[in-house]
This record gives sequence, structure tokens and C-alpha cells, in this order.
Amino acid sequence: MRLYFHLVTSRDTIQDLEGIEVTHLGQAQTEALQLLAEMRQEDSSAPQDWSGWTLRVTEGSGRVVLSLDLDGGVH
Repeated sequence: MRLYFHLVTSRDTIQDLEGIEVTHLGQAQTEALQLLAEMRQEDSSAPQDWSGWTLRVTEGSGRVVLSLDLDGGVH
């Protein structure tokens, strides 16, 4: 299945138009956590800059399968 990783706040959305292929939903959480780790590694100020942002993982239909607060945890 193809999943999309969107960055979202109450005012803004950065859409993932490409997505990635995964074999199961557990892989989506692993990919999301790796993405967050890479973002934090690239920019040490990321926790402050990304406050209020959420990483929403959706299926092609738009259904949210995983949500991660960038300054919090998994939903």
C-alpha cells in the first residue's frame, strides 16, 4: 500500500505528493520515526521550529492511519 506523510498545523499543510510503498502499517510507524529522527539530526532547533506541527500518515483515500506530534508522541 502507498502511504503519504503530510506535515500539518492548524493553519498550514505541507503535502507529501509522492508517498512511499509499505507492506504493513507497522512499517509506516518505523518510517515516520526515522523521518523525525532525520529532521532533528539535520536541524538541532527542530523541536522548537516544529512546535504545533503534526506528521499525518494517510492512505491514498486520505484516511489517517498514524499521527505523530512533532513536539509530542504517537496517536
